Amino acid sequence: MQIQVIDVSPLTTTPNSVGGSYDSIEVAFKKDGKVEGKKLVSFKYPEVFAIASKAQPGEVYEVTMVKENKYWAWTDMVLIGTAGAESADKTPDA
Repeated sequence: MQIQVIDVSPLTTTPNSVGGSYDSIEVAFKKDGKVEGKKLVSFKYPEVFAIASKAQPGEVYEVTMVKENKYWAWTDMVLIGTAGAESADKTPDA
């Protein structure tokens, strides 16, 4: 699916039951004109977490998802552009 990042929350660190901790973020995004959100954790698909934690508002990503039990997990996230960049390159028809 293709998403446009609206905002990424500050990193939150949560202790776990074995004495360690994990980080989490919330990504607010637009998909098909609707605003949605996704919580990501550092221990689940850490490469996606690293990309998402640095994402900037207006960036457009292609996100690959897989259904794991009853939840959809983001398994890949590739930057494909910035919102509005493609329209700025076009010249108006005369």
